[in-house]
Amino acid sequence: MNISAPFIQRPIATALLMVGLLVGGLIAYPLLPVASLPSVNYPTLTVTAQLPGTDPQTMASTVASPLELQFGEIPGHHAEFGIELHPHRHHPIAAH
Repeated sequence: MNISAPFIQRPIATALLMVGLLVGGLIAYPLLPVASLPSVNYPTLTVTAQLPGTDPQTMASTVASPLELQFGEIPGHHAEFGIELHPHRHHPIAAH
């Protein structure tokens, strides 16, 4: 006996089964979790550079500028540069 024999012998039951599957699919379709923009985790590179006891100009010229030049050679990158200040020290630039 082949797999299609019961469906050929009972055409009304087959049609009802097909209608039931169609209705179930139409009801379930709007419930599918589809996002217009999927969640993507892009690779991130974090670089920490310290030069204790230097002023901001020296830090910019000897550390930040060479790093910016090196990162600028990476095609298709987006670079963000930040500064972390020590909470227990007076920083005149932080007051501005």
